[in-house]
Amino acid sequence: MSYESVEKTNVNIKTERLQLLFLFVFSFLLFVNTLSHQYALDDSIVITENSLTKEGLSGIPEIMKRDAFYGFFGGERNLVAGGRYRPLSIATFAVEYHFLGKNPFFSHLVNALLYSICVLLVFLIMKLWLKNHFNNKHYLSIPFLIALLFAAHPIHTEVVANIKGRDEIMGLLGALGAMFFFWKYLFHKKLPHLIFAFVCFFLGLLSKENVITFLPLFALAVYFFEPKKLKSAILPSIGFLALSGLYLYLRHIFTGTDFTPSMTVLNNAYIHATESERLATILFTFGKYLQLLIFPHPLTHDYYFNQIPLQSWSSPGVIISLLLLLSALAYGVFGLLKRDPVAFGIIFFLATFSIVSNLFFNVGTTMSERFMFMPSLGFVLIFTILTHRLVKKFVIENKRIQYRAIIIGLFVLGFSVKTLERNPAWENNYTLFSTDIKYSPNSAKLNSALGGTLIEEAEKNVTAEEKADLLNSATFYLNRAVQIYPNFSVAWNLLGNAHYLKGSPLDSMRFSYSRALQANPANFDANLNFGMVLNANKRYNESVRLLERAASLQPNSFNAWFHLGDAFYQLGEAGKSLQAFYTAVSLNPQSHNAYYRIGMTYGRLRNDFDNAILNFERAIEINDGIHYYYEDLGVAYGFKGQHRQAIEAFLKVIELKPDYGQAYFNLGTSYLALGDTVRANENFAISQQLQ
Repeated sequence: MSYESVEKTNVNIKTERLQLLFLFVFSFLLFVNTLSHQYALDDSIVITENSLTKEGLSGIPEIMKRDAFYGFFGGERNLVAGGRYRPLSIATFAVEYHFLGKNPFFSHLVNALLYSICVLLVFLIMKLWLKNHFNNKHYLSIPFLIALLFAAHPIHTEVVANIKGRDEIMGLLGALGAMFFFWKYLFHKKLPHLIFAFVCFFLGLLSKENVITFLPLFALAVYFFEPKKLKSAILPSIGFLALSGLYLYLRHIFTGTDFTPSMTVLNNAYIHATESERLATILFTFGKYLQLLIFPHPLTHDYYFNQIPLQSWSSPGVIISLLLLLSALAYGVFGLLKRDPVAFGIIFFLATFSIVSNLFFNVGTTMSERFMFMPSLGFVLIFTILTHRLVKKFVIENKRIQYRAIIIGLFVLGFSVKTLERNPAWENNYTLFSTDIKYSPNSAKLNSALGGTLIEEAEKNVTAEEKADLLNSATFYLNRAVQIYPNFSVAWNLLGNAHYLKGSPLDSMRFSYSRALQANPANFDANLNFGMVLNANKRYNESVRLLERAASLQPNSFNAWFHLGDAFYQLGEAGKSLQAFYTAVSLNPQSHNAYYRIGMTYGRLRNDFDNAILNFERAIEINDGIHYYYEDLGVAYGFKGQHRQAIEAFLKVIELKPDYGQAYFNLGTSYLALGDTVRANENFAISQQLQ
């Protein structure tokens, strides 16, 4: 090799390293303002309220053989067709939880770093694919501009800024890693490269099932960019096919679900649509996706019923979308014969989009911006190459690179500003829902979610005026949710909760909870909340029926059993009350209140003061700061004639609550029983002064 060749190679390596460094730092900085964010949206499903995640490392074996929703619901739920088998990303959350507990900062940091690595892989793969089509040795080469545009695109904010979106990032990382090592194998024929490709592909599948759409893209990429290597791609293609089959088998075994669409409009937007309306609406959303890829504003996380109403074929949006799709298909077909990179970009886009388009499988919602994470790579490939060709046609040769860079740079700048502006919306549920309701006002789900979040805010330490304002706003959005979708059981339940916190009449709460149960009799929260409200209003016979149903729906619910025990206690049914309370303490052995209520049941309903004392003392062992635990302990000792022990208990009451007149009266009574009239009279006098 000549000196000039070595020098040229060193320059190219240095250029590539600088490009990689810039892309990594640029990608990370785009999301650095998410690091201080809290958990939001579906993070509760995979992290904060996922029982398997919270088991840490010990929960991983179960995570690897369960549906993604299992740890959240405590069982299999066929909420969406085909289930969701994505154990790998959830396993990473379990690892984080094991060592760091709830630590959203670290989780956001991991997302940002993984995204930055993803961008690097985009750049490296584009260099491999396009090396024979463009001069890619310049700093502002086509692969670099593609990666830069991909990194900056605001449609990715949902995936990166929402921790749960890690499944999308890891899925694409696996797919791109497989493509990278597959390409290395084609040229170097080293077995480790092929093994790495297979490992990356399978790990990608375990992160997100969308990776299976890459299956035909391996061979197609070879056909387009290295046709002489097509025969060498046969063996790896068989391996990728076999791994896909293995994944589908595991998915079938572990999710235990089929592809029957959900029967609720919130998880199946097309349940009431004709086939004509379904296809027209799918086409409309295709056009909407293209609009967001070109002009990503406004962005919102929610497109659930009825933000995008069912469309007809007379809709201008549907007609325009159809023309765009037909044009893309025609270009893709003709470009396939010419091995045009733009045609490959079209095929890449349509292939990765197919699985989330609702055309072949119901994905649970009309559309979602996160569904564009993989297809957007095809879009930026198309956009960058078409921009290059436009510049090449109208700009003189020595100015082409500058003009190309300026045009792409303006888009990168605009996209970056939008990304940085969009990220703060993902800080927490309140900011996300209150921001996006402006752009998704007709989503029943978002109106309900915002209403529920406002209720949570109202239950925090706020002033009475702030609480009233929050609850009034919550009621407004929840009423709008049930207007959009009258059978929205969750929203009706939340509306009942809002009325309870507002101190509304029982009839208002009864109406809301009844509508919730009418829409879904198996709504655990509605059964529990309605039962608790009826308990508070002394409608014990009614509450028992609801609380028994709640306990049957979720046998591991402490609250259901505790409040059922309370209802039976109020009805004087000691046996059933004790059974419910003992079930409650078996679920939560540290519940001092449950032990206290068991003691009350024994003492007041059975006159069994030995067991009453035993359980009062257990309650005090757990929490020794509640005065009435000691008060009832003293009363129980008094009934047993153990007045000295009663005196000790009543003195503790006075220590905890010095201005409680009844405690002095009880203390005086105990002294009187011992014949100490002086102390008895002293305490009676204090009691009279305080009462």
